[in-house]
Amino acid sequence: FGPETKGLQAALEVTPGEPYKLRFHIRNVSDTGIGIEGAQYRQADECIMEDARGQRIEVVNARRDIKTGMKSGYFSKGQIAVLESAGLSFLPIDKAPASASYIAKAGPGRYSLRFRIHLPGADVPFAPESHVWKGDLETAPVTVEVKDSSAGAPSPSPAPDDSISLEQAVNDFNKRYYHGFAAAAGQAPLTVEAVVAAIRWAMIDRSKLSVTNETFAALGRILETHTLPKPFELELLTGYQPNDEATFDVWSVRLRIPGTVIPGGTTCIMIHEEQLGSHVIGEEERKVIHAWQEKQKTMGSLEMAQEAGKYQQDRAAAAAIDAKNKSAAADPVSAIELKVVRQQLEKTLTDLQEAQIDLSIQQSEKNASHPAVQKLQAKLQALEEQAARLRAQIQEGAARP
Repeated sequence: FGPETKGLQAALEVTPGEPYKLRFHIRNVSDTGIGIEGAQYRQADECIMEDARGQRIEVVNARRDIKTGMKSGYFSKGQIAVLESAGLSFLPIDKAPASASYIAKAGPGRYSLRFRIHLPGADVPFAPESHVWKGDLETAPVTVEVKDSSAGAPSPSPAPDDSISLEQAVNDFNKRYYHGFAAAAGQAPLTVEAVVAAIRWAMIDRSKLSVTNETFAALGRILETHTLPKPFELELLTGYQPNDEATFDVWSVRLRIPGTVIPGGTTCIMIHEEQLGSHVIGEEERKVIHAWQEKQKTMGSLEMAQEAGKYQQDRAAAAAIDAKNKSAAADPVSAIELKVVRQQLEKTLTDLQEAQIDLSIQQSEKNASHPAVQKLQAKLQALEEQAARLRAQIQEGAARP
């Protein structure tokens, strides 16, 4: 990862080939949550390439006419957002593939490659939310070696329609996300079976899946071939802040799919989501949030980027004051806290109902000793225990004066 800027760091992932495939990893290293938004497929960042002597290599930014959706999320400390990027080609600009928007004027050799990422960026499909992080991040340098730019380095043979196998997509997802945070959250690795089941479940009621007929047919082909078209992407969200009352830590695995009924839009199929925790926003922290929202109305984008770090620090300090005040006063459960617990109970009951349905399906197809049945039975028991704890919290809070 490159240097820290206002709580974030960026890293560049490079896959050799022609073109070289690029992907950015944005990590929150602050003590507070940060909202990150950007184009789902990036083309407008600054590519910085140097040769072995440290001399700058010219890289032309040949942006393609590609419609893309928006990728956004609220990321807690240690969590990582992954952003796809257009590729890097060493072929002449008239021979470079359409998937490459960065054209390097260089021959065979070894080069140092890094990017300066502009967030949210000039290529976002619509205006970003006012509260998200704004500014520039620089990745750490990555060494790339070009052996023959005249013909291009050999690329791996792609699956039909530039797809990758579903197994490979799941393996890549697990490598990116199932590290220390996943273990701490008690999450098992994603499986191909879980992705297939989620797609099959979503396709049962066509009217509820807001995609074009072409995309619906593509989903059917994923089930038949177990290959994932490039615009389709497995993603992870780890936090929500729906309002100024609470933030939620979640483990939400989705399949992001293009081709919605709205041009350029995307939607998702939920594969797995679990509530991990929540934070009630106190009065002092809420004051900081409201003051920042008012301040944003008169600030330019550059000033907002410069002040974003201070806002996060002020918010963290205010949250600490709220926690101290609550501890000193030993207040009973507040109305907002009860509301948050009720929301968690509602979500848990929904998960419980879905687990009961899944278990009934599995029991009709497999015997009681099958691992899939036993796993669902354990999940059902855990959800029932969680629902009981939440009901007890609600009863205890409601009984207090």
